[in-house]
Amino acid sequence: MDLPIENKPIKYNTITVLDDDVNIYYVYNTLKQQIYSISKLIEQKEKRLDELIKGPKDVQAQQYDRVIRSNGYVENVHELFKELEDLVAEIKQLKNQLNDKKRNKGEIESIVRECLELNPRNLELRVFYHRHIKNESLKKIHKRLRRFNAYGEKVRYNYSYIRYINTKIIEKMGKPNNSGLKSNTSL
Repeated sequence: MDLPIENKPIKYNTITVLDDDVNIYYVYNTLKQQIYSISKLIEQKEKRLDELIKGPKDVQAQQYDRVIRSNGYVENVHELFKELEDLVAEIKQLKNQLNDKKRNKGEIESIVRECLELNPRNLELRVFYHRHIKNESLKKIHKRLRRFNAYGEKVRYNYSYIRYINTKIIEKMGKPNNSGLKSNTSL
């Protein structure tokens, strides 16, 4: 017995997972932003760790003709070691998260490469790959990508058309799926 075929509109450059369309541009962009955020957080935590290990900063020159009272702040060594342990544990956890995000990003990049091998004429995917994965400039992409015109000659795409395609990709990067929902992320 044949199952009826539903007439769904075709959505390009999406992956269907359990009847939900997943926008690969949005997922890739979100991963890049998370990787950046986690990297910055790791830098901050490592800077704080260095401050704790090295101790307070050097004291600048003081005027000794007046008696100046110190603030009387005495650090508890046990609290200091506890903070060091917590900080090291946080950094380790963040580095694990960062490695997972980078691995996921690499998987998406390999999926995009496989899709390009299967459909090398998909201009939008080609522009996405070269611009957002390989970080090439639009001018370089414009010079690289060719198409056949009506006479069978290889010609370049119009630069403004490449920019238009990239603009559409950036718009799709801000949406969790291909619906009209806007996300909080911006470029």
